[in-house]
Amino acid sequence: QCKDEWAWELYKLVCEHFLATVSPDCIMHQAVARVRLGSVDFEAKSVRKASQNFTWCDVTGDNVEETPFDLSTTLGVVTCNVINAKLTQHSTQPPPHLSESELLGLMESHGIGTDASMAQHIGNIVKRGYVSLDGATRQLTPEPIGLALSLAYTLVDPGLAQPTVRSAIENECNKIAQGTAMKNDVVRRVLATFERKFHFFRKHVDRIPVMLAMAYAQQRGHAKEGESLQQWNKACRAIAAVALEDLLYSRDSIALEETARPAPDVEETPQEHAERQCSIISRVQAQLDELGFQASRDGEEGVNEPAAKRPRSAFTPDSNKDPLQTFHELCQLLSVQSKVLSHPQEGNQFRCRIELVLGDGEAREFLSVQLHSKKKAAERDAAEV
Repeated sequence: QCKDEWAWELYKLVCEHFLATVSPDCIMHQAVARVRLGSVDFEAKSVRKASQNFTWCDVTGDNVEETPFDLSTTLGVVTCNVINAKLTQHSTQPPPHLSESELLGLMESHGIGTDASMAQHIGNIVKRGYVSLDGATRQLTPEPIGLALSLAYTLVDPGLAQPTVRSAIENECNKIAQGTAMKNDVVRRVLATFERKFHFFRKHVDRIPVMLAMAYAQQRGHAKEGESLQQWNKACRAIAAVALEDLLYSRDSIALEETARPAPDVEETPQEHAERQCSIISRVQAQLDELGFQASRDGEEGVNEPAAKRPRSAFTPDSNKDPLQTFHELCQLLSVQSKVLSHPQEGNQFRCRIELVLGDGEAREFLSVQLHSKKKAAERDAAEV
């Protein structure tokens, strides 16, 4: 009766949880043996199941690791003969990836999602290719696109990749429930916080394509030293420095204002905005070139130049089309960065002024020739110009 795959997975999880609660405990025996060779002490441990009977681990499929040897039979102080001794060298191993159940536990402890939505959140990140789910171990392995987005968000605004913003909003909602804050005030603060985040993200959005390209280059083995790799490593260090325990400790006290990004100091003029956009495009293109990414139209003159500097193709207007439609098509071809239509009024009639800023920063202005009683007619007149 489940309507989709994720509803079936949730149903199985509920059933497994119920059966596990009524199943016997899995009891383990751990034994520790300490051996002294001359003046050097060594320690060995063994972990074994107390019995091989059916337990809750058999219901959930959890793999309980046992050592191949059992030291519980060696009790007390005994004297042993050393038959053989050898020195081996090993390296530390990274911890395993989070399992589905471990991630659900972390989401619950950090207040992300509800009992009804947490499983759907995990289903979404699997469906979008951010992680892959191992059907046997239920471990979630980050995929290149998921890792790239996480690192890019960390470079722009670490709060977007951490549970702190959600915790802050939960705290604000608790204040409403406790009567210490008004709903309208909380809504206003939340909107103001995310508006600042939005404007800050827009100004630094160039991190996204660079991190995506870096992830793809690493997957193909083409990653090289350069600014892109430096940004990648910087984001990795920033994520590694985050302790989830510290975030959990401050969950109930974090304020929404602490998660906000600074608002822009001054508003940009269209010319300043266009110049900054061109600078960003050139920098991103240079970083993509470092990673070996080329434009798709090989052999075309200027194909490796930033979009604003590439030669423009000839444009032939279609006389059968509306002038306004033709005008918008031309704007797309010219990589127009800014397009403003205004309607100066003279008495009861209108003109139309079109102000354009092209991709290379060049500014153009066009004015309708005649006065018109309707704004749309004035726009067509200016578009024909």
